[in-house]
Amino acid sequence: DVGALGMRVLAEQAGGDAAVNILRRVALERTDGMQTPAANLIAERQGEVVAGRLVLDARDANLRQQGLAWLAKMAPTEPAAVDALRAALGSRHAEVRLGAARRLAERRDGAAWDLLVKVLNGDDTRQMREARDGLIALGDPRVVDALLDRVDRPDKGSGLGDELIRFAADLRVAASLPRLLKLADVKELRRASLYGALTVT
Repeated sequence: DVGALGMRVLAEQAGGDAAVNILRRVALERTDGMQTPAANLIAERQGEVVAGRLVLDARDANLRQQGLAWLAKMAPTEPAAVDALRAALGSRHAEVRLGAARRLAERRDGAAWDLLVKVLNGDDTRQMREARDGLIALGDPRVVDALLDRVDRPDKGSGLGDELIRFAADLRVAASLPRLLKLADVKELRRASLYGALTVT
């Protein structure tokens, strides 16, 4: 790739801290295709944790997602990657916050809980589904109540009410049965997912 080669030559000519500063600036500010090879060179020189943490604030949304991917990849062996994902829960970019929460949830890291519940209680259907999946992956015993609390709201789950009820039922938490019985009508109770919840022993 000509762009990647040019970026490498430029960095080598600058050398030292100057090269790092050039690469950081390009990775963070550019959206013309040069940002990706710059970020890759940072990852090559300083590691994927450093590069991943840096580009979470890049102008390019795709590069921000790459940053999350790098951190998730390194999280099993690098505590600094987990710290970076936790810090990303406070990002100014909504998709970074949610992406970090999803990846932490996959690790069953409770730091993701508050952000996921907040997004679940929003009004963006796509993000709500992502938050729902994250909460289920998290495995927190409070997840059924969180899903049903969303259904209990005046907007009935922003169109996801039945879906959230089914997911809550599929978790088969015996303590949730009274709430499910109140929320589900006769037709819903005939659905396999709800029947499974009602037959928990």
